[in-house]
Amino acid sequence: MPHSRTRSTPPASAPQADAVVVGGGPAGALTAYLLARQGRRVTLLEAASRVERKLCGEYLCPRGVELLEGLGLSEVAVGRELVGMRVVSPQGRVLTPTFPPHDGRPSRGLALNRQLFERALLARASAAGATVLMGRRLRGLERTSAGWHLRVEHGASSEVHRGALLVGADGRRSTVAGALGLRLQAAGDHVALHGHFHRAERNSDRGEMHLLSDGSYLGVDPTGDHEVNVSLVCSARHLRELGGPRPALRHYLALARDYHARYGPYPHHAQLRAVSPVTHRVSACTVSGAALVGDAAGFIDPLTGEGIFSALWGARALADALACAPAFDPESLETGLREYAAARRVGLEPKWRLHRGFQWLLERPRLIERAGRFLAHRPKRADAFLGVIGNVYRPLEGLVRTLAA
Repeated sequence: MPHSRTRSTPPASAPQADAVVVGGGPAGALTAYLLARQGRRVTLLEAASRVERKLCGEYLCPRGVELLEGLGLSEVAVGRELVGMRVVSPQGRVLTPTFPPHDGRPSRGLALNRQLFERALLARASAAGATVLMGRRLRGLERTSAGWHLRVEHGASSEVHRGALLVGADGRRSTVAGALGLRLQAAGDHVALHGHFHRAERNSDRGEMHLLSDGSYLGVDPTGDHEVNVSLVCSARHLRELGGPRPALRHYLALARDYHARYGPYPHHAQLRAVSPVTHRVSACTVSGAALVGDAAGFIDPLTGEGIFSALWGARALADALACAPAFDPESLETGLREYAAARRVGLEPKWRLHRGFQWLLERPRLIERAGRFLAHRPKRADAFLGVIGNVYRPLEGLVRTLAA
């Protein structure tokens, strides 16, 4: 559990809030916005002093776009509209499925700038009445009869924030999850490399996924007319054997011949950052008086680009579950938290189980090629399968549609 530094002066204490949200990414910002819109007194604490561009594939699936539209937040997700994906098998088979329509409407994904997206969400949370505090790093956490006491650092000073509900939205290395004893040992050894660069040619309106023969994969998102987001996921062992991030990226880009033919080598001047572990697991998404949302509640290998959508979905599910509690008394809070945990089991776990099947398939290139031939035989099959990946369809519905097409 985090601990507080000893100081000669007592820390400043903030008024009691209904909810204290730790973390200002998409999950935390949307949670704060939705709870504040319900009339709750919300404090959001973000460790960074300003919003930076995060390590992320910067992709929002069609169902995520619809989620924001349903909440009246379409304007916060500004990016390049995606009509589908370009998927390339280890042997170079190219599929270009289109997102299938949903409820009679065209489905569109988004490649977005995560920095601008988070700034807009935080601004909406603040405008709704939430107190958004930047540069506050959690150092201590205590459960009391009245809720939670959080001790945070702000520069050289210390503050205490109190709330009936604690929401951990502080990412895959969640301090809150660790303090609550919910974090489990990371599974797998995958590392993600992320970078951006500009190209002279105008980007297409499709994201890309390049599957490689050793189970690694390369994602490409056109986050602007000429800006490209590149994400490589490979094993940590391969990264070490290849000599580190840049040599590993050069190696895998050379293997991804379809990518290399159109984009060329990764520019020397472009920044490249790594994040590990890729997968984060927790034993539960709630305990008495507290909930985890976003990556803090668990994150799977990002093959299908679930990150931002899962964060937004979880924030909405938590707010919906708590909407029936007129006051954040212990009994109503516990009822809402149980509903939130149940909603996650129904809404997210089926896709995560399917995702584990995708991971198994990735390690078997021959099966990938067979699946590619099956999908390529009829374009509607590939579209239906993309509907599963893009959350247009629930997993079982989408697989039925794929097989029936």
